[in-house]
Amino acid sequence: PLAYWQYVASVNPKQAEEQVVAYTVMTHDSPVAVVSSLVHRAILTDLLAMNPHATGGESQLASLYAQAIAYAEQYEALLGVKPETSEVLKRLDGTKKIKRKDILQAAEKGGFYAPETLLMAYGSFLLESSFPNAAYRTAELGGDSDSTASIAATLALFYWGKQEKP
Repeated sequence: PLAYWQYVASVNPKQAEEQVVAYTVMTHDSPVAVVSSLVHRAILTDLLAMNPHATGGESQLASLYAQAIAYAEQYEALLGVKPETSEVLKRLDGTKKIKRKDILQAAEKGGFYAPETLLMAYGSFLLESSFPNAAYRTAELGGDSDSTASIAATLALFYWGKQEKP
């Protein structure tokens, strides 16, 4: 909800990042969680700006995973923290067709670790083509399924902009 509000209210990106850091530190006082939250805010903002029906929309979506890694590296360097989020995200090769088994193998802790939550949600989202499938198929991966499925559902809703009945 915060990323959506920031986007709609045209919150300055620096201020948006500061808000995300403040909220994340309040609930998960960890540099890894802060980086993961900043990455997710940036990805959600990118998705809101994309038009899935425009020419090139699919290629933008295909580069989403590489962009998440780039954001993680950027925020890790900016905050001077270990490259944990980027290293976890690199377990999936976003340049190749991601398969569900790849997601499960890469998420050693089943998504009960912030970077793995992103890995599972983003990987699963990229496999699907609709809101309900993104939510249900991500939940089927198991692990921290309430977190990963809600994140994948948000990605789908922000990208496709509508809900369809399953």
